[in-house]
Amino acid sequence: MKIFYEISQLIISEDGLPTRGEAQGKLQIIEDASLVIEEGKFIDYGNSKEILKAYPDMEKISLKGKTVLPSFIDAHTHPVFGGSREEEFAMRLQGVPYAEIAKQGGGIVKTVEATRKASKEELLESTLQTLDAMLSLGVTTIEAKSGYGLDKVTEIKMLEVIEEANKIHPIELIPTFLGAHSFPLDFKGKPKQYLKFLIKKVLPEIKERNLARYCDIWCEDLGFSARNTEYFLNASKELGFRIRLHANELSSFGGGTIAAKVKADSADHMVFISDNEIREMEENDVVATLLPGTMFTLKSDVYAPARSFIDFGVPVAVATDFNPGSCMSENIQMDMVIAAIEMDMTPEEVINAVTVNAAYSLRIDNETGSITKGKNADFIVLDIPNYYFIFYHWGMNFIESVYKNGDLVYNKKNLRS
Repeated sequence: MKIFYEISQLIISEDGLPTRGEAQGKLQIIEDASLVIEEGKFIDYGNSKEILKAYPDMEKISLKGKTVLPSFIDAHTHPVFGGSREEEFAMRLQGVPYAEIAKQGGGIVKTVEATRKASKEELLESTLQTLDAMLSLGVTTIEAKSGYGLDKVTEIKMLEVIEEANKIHPIELIPTFLGAHSFPLDFKGKPKQYLKFLIKKVLPEIKERNLARYCDIWCEDLGFSARNTEYFLNASKELGFRIRLHANELSSFGGGTIAAKVKADSADHMVFISDNEIREMEENDVVATLLPGTMFTLKSDVYAPARSFIDFGVPVAVATDFNPGSCMSENIQMDMVIAAIEMDMTPEEVINAVTVNAAYSLRIDNETGSITKGKNADFIVLDIPNYYFIFYHWGMNFIESVYKNGDLVYNKKNLRS
């Protein structure tokens, strides 16, 4: 048993439930707090004097002047890939649209070529480097997608890398099969045939080997039509996968309606969306996982309407969309700032979006995502007097230490020695 005491601000959740509507803008804060950990779980918290009196003669760690939050959960990432696409980024800075770059042979196609050539060992090494960066920024759980293979061999190779990384890295990875990220050149003009190939030839082996919990698809003009998206997701559900989808990133494509129909756990991006779609998502308990860093990278004038989602009662999560093309950044704290500035979310709404709501988008909120008695002791210590500093003094990483299941897995001070 350990007691962390003299905490300046401790952000807890008594019920540990996802937040929506007005509740997303509220946090439970204990000042001058103590936190009790035993066997990898939160077992108690409260005023420091009261907790110290209740648990005498236990190991004690002073966190005077520090703020403690549940650790961050990044619910949308693409951490496994080969190569890089910095030239495309430079082109976008000159005003070349993402869609035009893709039509010229760039975009996903370029990363697919590099990923197919990369060995499993090379992909694992680069993935572990990415995870190290995420951990240092306070992330202890991510959703990790495949999607840069677009064939059976490479997609499975990517999922095997995710499986291996999950065994050896402190960050927990929730695997998602995104073979329908696009379609390969040998299926050009035949998207339905490609989806049938995935359903019949790829998904059964992935399910048998338990390589993915989720199936995902890119529903967009450059990806798959609404009809094909619904077809693929329904087939994936029948095979026993949980569902999430990329949708409405570049245009209005009915992604909210599809997510509602298939009862997806999460609909991601959701930049161009109607009020009717938002209502349908709320009625079917679909989380809106918003990716402000992507729109920032694409120099967009439009961001996902976070306020509308919150007003309609849809739980909002915020994630990085870390990927080599449209958002080459592991920094979830930067996405938190962009969400506050560009999407008019309050700091409280954002914190819930990267903790308990992100956990709910992955349906792991009964295990993690909040400092709640009985949940896994996943938390971060920040060298700031209150959580406002994350947004106020932006661009800084105030993470001092990170705990996963009660174990210290990152300590900034040790890196200086």
